[in-house]
Amino acid sequence: MKALWVDQPADVPREVSHDLFFLDNPDGARRVQQELRRRRFRTRFVDELTGSGYFHLTASRPQPTTVRAIYNARRELESLAAKNGGKYLDWTVVTPRLGRHS
Repeated sequence: MKALWVDQPADVPREVSHDLFFLDNPDGARRVQQELRRRRFRTRFVDELTGSGYFHLTASRPQPTTVRAIYNARRELESLAAKNGGKYLDWTVVTPRLGRHS
């Protein structure tokens, strides 16, 4: 499991982003995107542009970053991706963008 450097307890929800990919399978990626939106994830779908057949889906939502919460989310998304011909890549805690300082 990844080590997290956080400034708040792991049971406080933080934005967690999950990456999935689908090789030559845009329909599977779109099905997963629809299901994740139904589950209240924010999603971003990147169409294959290079001729490689690689379609990328990022899904994020606030969740605790405890070992159990991350494990359960990952297991859920791995299963959903696999059932639709895709693979789960990785997760990351989204850090808020800081404003510019003069």
